[in-house]
Amino acid sequence: MLRISLLRKRRKGLALYTAEGTFDPAEKETARGWTSALMQGAYEGCQPKRRLKIMINPHGGSGKAMSVFNKKVKPVFDAAHCPMDVLVTERHKHCYEHAKAMGLDYDAVVVLSGDGLVHEVFNAFADRGDAMDAFALPVVQIPTGSANGFSIALIGLKAGFDVCAAALNVIKGKPMKLDLCSVQQGEHRIISFMSQAIGMMADIDLGTESMRWMGEARFMIGFLREVGLNRECPMKLEVKIAAQDKQKMVQAYRLSRSQAEVSTSHQSVSTDVDTQSSSRSMPALQHIDDPEGWTLIDKPLAYVYAGKLPYVSRDLMQFPVAICDDGYIDIVAQERVSQSLRYLLATLTCLSKVSRVSLLRGLDGAARGTPYWRPTQLYFKAKAYRLTPYAADGYLALDGEKYPYKPFQVEVHQRLGSTLGRGAWYPEFHSR
Repeated sequence: MLRISLLRKRRKGLALYTAEGTFDPAEKETARGWTSALMQGAYEGCQPKRRLKIMINPHGGSGKAMSVFNKKVKPVFDAAHCPMDVLVTERHKHCYEHAKAMGLDYDAVVVLSGDGLVHEVFNAFADRGDAMDAFALPVVQIPTGSANGFSIALIGLKAGFDVCAAALNVIKGKPMKLDLCSVQQGEHRIISFMSQAIGMMADIDLGTESMRWMGEARFMIGFLREVGLNRECPMKLEVKIAAQDKQKMVQAYRLSRSQAEVSTSHQSVSTDVDTQSSSRSMPALQHIDDPEGWTLIDKPLAYVYAGKLPYVSRDLMQFPVAICDDGYIDIVAQERVSQSLRYLLATLTCLSKVSRVSLLRGLDGAARGTPYWRPTQLYFKAKAYRLTPYAADGYLALDGEKYPYKPFQVEVHQRLGSTLGRGAWYPEFHSR
């Protein structure tokens, strides 16, 4: 008996198909040679039968992670003969506790959840005595949350919500490095792999937690509410600016995109991480006590949003020139404008008249990074930034997770983390 499993493209994404057949026993060696050549071609450049540590949050997003795993993801991994060690989280921080203590004899950690469980894994790795060894283990997402920004960055905007495409990436994706950020808040050090938000964008995210059952639609409702309120977020923002000319940043992004190739040098760990150190714990912070090089952003702001991944959700390319392993964090500081709903919607669409049609066009433009060109949207690439909120309370979101509304400082660790993907981080971004 000969059995071949493959993923075929269908209208709604990839689907698993299996074909079976028999052959004459006299042709056994021929069949063996044929299947060997087929497998060699199918897995060229990657390791077959990857050993997977799978972590599932059954309550994440719309609460369908277990069903998605059993019906769609597990059959794909079974077909690829991938050994699986499965953890289903039962309580808050369960994933963190397990990832902090588990062995590292796997080829990848596979997270079925939104971005929050990925956040837990990276923070567990940071708190291990062998943190540098743990960070060498690729962490990959199967998208079962609301935003799934990590999955979009790994396999693209179209495939980022396709769980079978994400499973295929786990099986055959190329090893890749990504920057991680340290967020220092008092004595507490937090690892952020995706974004930090305060003000309007944090309100949209954390202020709609009760609407998780709606999936991505909750962000739209939160957006419309916050645009109507048009609140200022009083704060002190200081940045170690590396670049701020938008046109030059686009040019640098395009040059980097054109030169992106999967090579041995591209996959190596950056010298920003001291791989020769005898210590396997987290790298020391470089900017927390440095008094030089800070620029005060002295403007009334509606929000600050900083991140390492181009997309924070399918409908918002918030950081269109972000390069996920360049050693910089992209920062958006949105000025608060005096006119409320009318002005913000008009600037979002880059049109002077506001209508329902223009609103829809503006939301479509957000998926292509159009808001980058708004004159009221300040955009920086930086090695570090620090922020002090002045209000008594509010939302601070780190990778979509709620943290205390207190002063914090962020700096980048270049290529500290590991994952699996297509070999390059660069989605298309068109200039205006």
